[in-house]
Amino acid sequence: MMPSHRLAAAAILATASALTTTTPKQRLRSRLQPSKDELLCDPQSKEPLAVKAQYFNGVTKKTYQSPTATYGTRFGFVDLAEAKRPRTAREIADELREQIIGRTAAQRVQEDTFRNPFVSFLYERGWRDSFKRSGFPGADEEFAEVEELFGDALSGPGADVVLDMSCGTGLFTRRLAKAKHPDTRVIAADYSESMLVETKRRLDEADLSVELFRVDVAQLPFNTQSLSAVHAGAALHCWVQLEAGLEEIRRVLKPGAPFFATTFLVGAMGTDSLPKAVRDRGYRFFTVDELEKLFVEAGFVDVVVRKEAPACAVITCAAPSSAPSPRSVEEWRAACDEEVVSFYDFGVRM
Repeated sequence: MMPSHRLAAAAILATASALTTTTPKQRLRSRLQPSKDELLCDPQSKEPLAVKAQYFNGVTKKTYQSPTATYGTRFGFVDLAEAKRPRTAREIADELREQIIGRTAAQRVQEDTFRNPFVSFLYERGWRDSFKRSGFPGADEEFAEVEELFGDALSGPGADVVLDMSCGTGLFTRRLAKAKHPDTRVIAADYSESMLVETKRRLDEADLSVELFRVDVAQLPFNTQSLSAVHAGAALHCWVQLEAGLEEIRRVLKPGAPFFATTFLVGAMGTDSLPKAVRDRGYRFFTVDELEKLFVEAGFVDVVVRKEAPACAVITCAAPSSAPSPRSVEEWRAACDEEVVSFYDFGVRM
């Protein structure tokens, strides 16, 4: 029988031989095999996304493919807001018409302001500090609340995923990345390309690694009940489809997972003296009651809206601990039908 030390040596030599017989091309091919990210899905169809790597001229680029669409990477972030596909002349014309005349004035303000590179440049160079005049506590105080609310979802062990939605220039992304447990996955997402570019620049300066995604909050590319916590600082007033965005965040949160948000109340920037129809032509500012109603109707529980004078709202809430059973959904529909019947009984008809 061969001595044990010779057996060990033989095993090492066999392993080394196997490694040397694998060519660089084979090793590269194995790295380029499609993989699957269990967190991600197609933002529109909610189908699974396959991650494919392409190697060209010394650079590896990834594409994210579902059965119906392909998404790419650029400027250091993954763009899951717009699919990469050939467009017909008719589609291009329809898109231009939508951009020029199809959007309301409010939509143009909400969508375009923060896609401006100049605004991205200014955001942490005085713009965000000006929010204190409306009652925002400031980044450090706000993050202390976030850290307390998120608890183990951020700093505890386990494969948690925390989303900084509408991350802007990464003001809170960097704080989340520094405070997280090594096992926690922090993701920063925004609709603005220029904000994501600025976020990446600041993350690189701080030597922090965070995944960056361009997304539409009304069509999130995350699987249902996949996120452990969500933060959206000074953001809700910028969301064109606010109700859809809130419902999407509730969808992607795990049962009982926390959501922390801040936004402006009516009265910010002198809006308290303006009629609602005029206020809504720009950013959408709220009353405390409006915010409470929006969050409850989106399906959140434990909703608390705190006013920081004169015009800042701090919102904390959570996803429900369990999804409604089919029976409760049917009961809810029946209750809605009864309300409609009673409404018509009062003779209120058009």
